[in-house]
Amino acid sequence: MKKISSVFKVVFNSKEFSDLNILCFTDDHIQKLVDNNASSIYDQMISDTSVLFYEFLNLQRNREVNKKSKNKQTRQVQHVISELKEMIRKMEGCVRSQTTKQSETYLSLFPNGLSEYSKINRSNIESLLNRVIFFLKTKNEMVTPEISSNIHNLYFEYKKEREEHLKRKKDHKRIIDENRDLREELAQQLQRNLYTIAIKCLGDTDRANDFYNEKLLMSKRLKSFENYKTGKSLETKIKS
Repeated sequence: MKKISSVFKVVFNSKEFSDLNILCFTDDHIQKLVDNNASSIYDQMISDTSVLFYEFLNLQRNREVNKKSKNKQTRQVQHVISELKEMIRKMEGCVRSQTTKQSETYLSLFPNGLSEYSKINRSNIESLLNRVIFFLKTKNEMVTPEISSNIHNLYFEYKKEREEHLKRKKDHKRIIDENRDLREELAQQLQRNLYTIAIKCLGDTDRANDFYNEKLLMSKRLKSFENYKTGKSLETKIKS
């Protein structure tokens, strides 16, 4: 016998079930409630569950759009960094052609050699580029106007793209937090539905299939909610 306390657990918020599984499972559950609602006894349950379902569905869609946007912005930032690395490599060639690697001038810009700049990333770019910009202000004659201009422009572009990137990351975190809270609400609603239906059908375990499709909770074949809906539509046509 299971412990009585296990009955109080919100099983629908388990990590075993992905957000997509819960989404498809809930959609199917709502439709089954409608199909079994001839006497309107499930009106309130359908309404309460549908509100949370559509909020969750919209949030999932926003999350996907934001994720793609964030990833695109990440790639854009990395592209600008790559361009900066190339310009600094050319800058190093200009400086090295006019002095030696042991000179004070060279070491003021490349104290750890050119390889230090090949490791530019979002955590060290500010300190390294500040050194480069200072060098361009004090030793501008050692670098071609084109390289100097490109470095300034790329650094400005990096700051702009990085600011947008941080905004996307912040938005993504907000959506993740909202998703966690909303999923908890939906999970509790599904749990209440389960207990309400179970009480009405106490002892008749076969009735569970009239309201739930447990396979949707564990399915690994679900790729998107849209594909799931298309599959359901085809299934309905075949049955009819």
